[in-house]
Amino acid sequence: KQWYQRRVRGRFEKERRPVITVSNHMSCLDDPMLWGVLYRTKRLLTGWDQVRWVPGAHEICFEGHPAKGLFLSLGKTISCKRGAGIYQPCMEFCISELNNCRPIHLFVEGKVNETRELLRIKWGVGRLAMDSSRPPIIIPWVHRGMDNVLPLYHTIPKIGNRVSIEIGEPLDTAPLLEDCQRFKFSTLATRKYISDTVEWELRKLGQIIDDRHSVDQR
Repeated sequence: KQWYQRRVRGRFEKERRPVITVSNHMSCLDDPMLWGVLYRTKRLLTGWDQVRWVPGAHEICFEGHPAKGLFLSLGKTISCKRGAGIYQPCMEFCISELNNCRPIHLFVEGKVNETRELLRIKWGVGRLAMDSSRPPIIIPWVHRGMDNVLPLYHTIPKIGNRVSIEIGEPLDTAPLLEDCQRFKFSTLATRKYISDTVEWELRKLGQIIDDRHSVDQR
């Protein structure tokens, strides 16, 4: 938690740059539980404006009983329609929030992943980096163990499981975007280049955390 506060919050507050955090997705409890650990209680109580927004699948988070959608909206979840592309209202809202220096978190695989092998990430992160008014700083992090806390299709969490989080170095998108401009990349190529860079960072973190998490469980 201290590392996260120093690296992520410190960079965000000193430079006033938009921040996007990205991670893998292993359980429906990833967002509330992991962010509950990473944020300080004081931040949640007094700095709600700077608590992350996160896109959530519309058919899972907002369909059904209206109270469910209201509850998640109050927790700063945005309705995202899978298959609607990177120019849907959810993405426009994320860009608006980034332009106001409010953080966004993305589960870049686009769904809960039943394996530890990172899925090909969605290109929404590339679009947010390109279209924000200031080049954002991207913080990659990978976690393991949440699939044991709440396995897919289960509804009751299991206690007594070890959860590991590996937070990577901040990725400044400004030099990436400058490279794309210098080499005259198309919009599509730029979006892919940024997304591929983020995916590479996540894969590196995955290798690090797999070694540590297996040792910790012995």
